[in-house]
Amino acid sequence: MMKLKTPPTELKLRAPEPSEADIQRSIVAALRVRGWLVTRINANTTKRGERFMKSYCVFGHPPGGFPDLLALRSAPDGTTRAVLLEVKRPGAKLRPSQEGFRDFAAAHGVPCHVVRSAADAVQVVSSASSKPENNLR
Repeated sequence: MMKLKTPPTELKLRAPEPSEADIQRSIVAALRVRGWLVTRINANTTKRGERFMKSYCVFGHPPGGFPDLLALRSAPDGTTRAVLLEVKRPGAKLRPSQEGFRDFAAAHGVPCHVVRSAADAVQVVSSASSKPENNLR
């Protein structure tokens, strides 16, 4: 009979960390409930099971580093609010292409936000809802 080094009462079970796709799904659901139109932006490849597939688009691909989600919502003043969200797992860092796009967008007055949970995303869009610089005319 095999003996365990650690008694079973001392074993600690950890819940698996959510995947980036799981986090994205929870963000999309949380924002849609709050009246936001949310779309996923694929930049060049899509994962299907264990395979990555090249995606094709009639109008071309977004540039490398483009954020994962685009959220839009009508404002009471008749404008539309736009928010770009880059979804990352806890502890994950932006790739150089993502940092480059973030800096490019910021230089043109378009904020990109890194979010790690639905709560992060709700906080970002709540503050964006009151900022006129996030309006599209």
